[in-house]
Amino acid sequence: MRLVAAVAELWSLGVATRTMKQTVILLLLHLVSVAVTHAGEDIYNPLSVGLRWEASVDFTTPDGRTIHGTAIREIAGTEVIAGTTYFKSVTRFNDIPGMTQFTTYRRKTKDGIYAINGFDPQKREYLETGLPLSVGKTWTAAPSDKEKTVFSVESQETVTVGNRKYEKCFKVNYRSDGPSPSGYFYLAPNIGNAIETLKQGGATFQFTLKSFSGNK
Repeated sequence: MRLVAAVAELWSLGVATRTMKQTVILLLLHLVSVAVTHAGEDIYNPLSVGLRWEASVDFTTPDGRTIHGTAIREIAGTEVIAGTTYFKSVTRFNDIPGMTQFTTYRRKTKDGIYAINGFDPQKREYLETGLPLSVGKTWTAAPSDKEKTVFSVESQETVTVGNRKYEKCFKVNYRSDGPSPSGYFYLAPNIGNAIETLKQGGATFQFTLKSFSGNK
């Protein structure tokens, strides 16, 4: 669901092709997407300065090694690009070799969340999430000419993560062309991604929300 070039170079585990690295990181950008009031009425994808998510990351390599780390995403402020105001989202990783930090710019409208990847020198905007969310809804995200991922809302469920229970979560499946990742995630009301699993090339990523703050 996002990224390419410069960020791909941050991942140097030696277990993936360049295309795999680029596409997985694009999808990581969605990992802590949340919901709320400051940028539209959608309660599943919050955008507001000061929001912060922390998730545990479990990466299993094709040869069975497991690497544990964390990912922290914060909305640090706003920035005007080509006359349009975007929320500036900064994501950084801890204890995941080769992955450090990247920036994404997002804005929300009634029909979707639009994003610009910070590493893209052309600052191309693309539809990241179709709105409003409902069971059966589908949309396509194409952050570059070579990457296209189709998303579909499968169901609305109650999800337990650790000792917390999240009700009315949307389960969203995604699949990509060619060697790109596929997987699913659950969006919780007023929080965003509660859990996500993606697979590609024999490798598996598991993201689990640890904490969320800043939502007033």
